[in-house]
Amino acid sequence: MNQMAVRKGLMITIVCIILGIFVFIMNSGNLLKQSFSDRDDFEKYLNALDTAVENEQWNRTMDIYDDLYDAWYQVEERIQFSIERDDIVSIRHSMDRLKGCIRVKSLDDAIINIEEIKSFWKHLEK
Repeated sequence: MNQMAVRKGLMITIVCIILGIFVFIMNSGNLLKQSFSDRDDFEKYLNALDTAVENEQWNRTMDIYDDLYDAWYQVEERIQFSIERDDIVSIRHSMDRLKGCIRVKSLDDAIINIEEIKSFWKHLEK
C-alpha cells in the first residue's frame, strides 16, 4: 500500500513537471526573442538597416540585411513554439518585401517595411 502511494505521488510529480515545462515554453517568447550573442541581435541589425536606408547607403544595406536575416533565422528557431505562427509568417513576408525594396533602391517602400517589421517585433509576444 505504501509503495502504491509513492508511485502515485511520483506520477503526479512527473505530470506537474511536464506541464510546468510546457507552460514555460508557451510563455517564453518574450525572453527567447532577446539576443544571446552578437550574431542573433535582431533589433541591432534592424536599427542599423533603418539608419542605412534612411541615409540611402544602398551598398551597405544588403550586407546588413543578410545579417538581419541570419539573426531572424536564429531567433525564429527559439521562439517558434511560443508565439503565433502568423506572426512568424508576417515577419518573413515583410523581410522578403524589404529585400526587394533594397534591391530596387526604393527608399519609401523600404522605410515602410522596416517600420512594419519593427511593429511585428514589438508586438510579437502580445
